[in-house]
Amino acid sequence: MEMKNFVAYMIDKGMLKPGGQCKCGGELVLKETETTKDGFRYKCSVCKNTASVRAGSLFAKSKMTLKDVVGLTHCFIPGSPVTDMPNKCGISTRTATEWFSMLHGLIKKYMEMTQKPIGGHHLTAEADEVSIGHLTKVA
Repeated sequence: MEMKNFVAYMIDKGMLKPGGQCKCGGELVLKETETTKDGFRYKCSVCKNTASVRAGSLFAKSKMTLKDVVGLTHCFIPGSPVTDMPNKCGISTRTATEWFSMLHGLIKKYMEMTQKPIGGHHLTAEADEVSIGHLTKVA
């Protein structure tokens, strides 16, 4: 999938915020750029200020490309252990651990907010455990 279509899909599905309005009142329009790893930024039609397409999303602080983050998140869905992710997704163990911890937190928060029962007639509810090892800094 072309990156422009991929970003548009993520906006359409609510994973990224749509452009909206700049502080000056102008419209933020999605523009291609070579200055970001994803190739897009919002640009104001009036004052020409720019804003990240990732602003306000769970992708905002990630150093990975949007496609890599979505790929990692997709690896999370089938229930693969965190220890398999570095080889399966081509990322470091630390990155996998941080993302899985963050995703578990989001799911937990969602479950607490909705307070809907999981499982049900002809449905299986699965739970997993995440073991996060001690990280040691080397001077």
